[in-house]
Amino acid sequence: MKELLNVVTRGDCLETMRKIDDASVDSIVTDPPYNQGYHYRTYKDRMDWEAYFAWQLEIFVEAERILKPSGSIVWLNYPEIAATMWGKVLDGTKLEPFEIIHWLYSVNTGGNPLRKGTRHWLWFVKDAEQAYVGKEETLGTFRCPNDKRLAQKIANGERPVDFDYWTYEIVRNVHKEKTIHPCQLPLVMVSRIVKMITPVGGIVVDPFGGSGTTAITAQESGRNFITSETDEAYCELIEERLESAVDIFQ
Repeated sequence: MKELLNVVTRGDCLETMRKIDDASVDSIVTDPPYNQGYHYRTYKDRMDWEAYFAWQLEIFVEAERILKPSGSIVWLNYPEIAATMWGKVLDGTKLEPFEIIHWLYSVNTGGNPLRKGTRHWLWFVKDAEQAYVGKEETLGTFRCPNDKRLAQKIANGERPVDFDYWTYEIVRNVHKEKTIHPCQLPLVMVSRIVKMITPVGGIVVDPFGGSGTTAITAQESGRNFITSETDEAYCELIEERLESAVDIFQ
């Protein structure tokens, strides 16, 4: 397993996960293909839906094996797909449901009859009683900061528990973070999730490396990472972004 740590592994997601020791990692943060026909370089994003859900369930089965008792997996997809996956994970593993975080963004993508403006992070844990949660990342801000009572709380450094919906804009073509990858997540959101479910010095896994956002945020926040990607060009992209991460975060 040491050969996987803090390097970009070119290979299949499940093959990589199967090389990881039992109960050895702290978290899994991943944004898999959505089976929507996105234009990746080499991967064809169209599968039979039964096969797609079976494939994704295998990710959760491996997650159950490799996560520590305090570990979490947070998995992203569109609401309808996430709803189906939620039930399949409950039926197919012993992972415990913990939370659903709704990601809202104002730049809507296609859809019929309604445009898509949300995705869901499904959060499952190995053991709810032992689950690691970075409390700082679960806090939000007061809505009425000029209220006298709240102003005093703010002055005392107090913050409220945040809502289960987060608003972060998607990475558009004009965004400074944009790369050649067609489905790229904002660094600020992924960084928050990595820190929320992974202790400093811990190991976070992303079996669908993509543009490398999970690996980059792990590296920059003092965590270790294991990531895999099948496309050679995307592997090179991840390595380049890891090398220039100081500039990316400025």
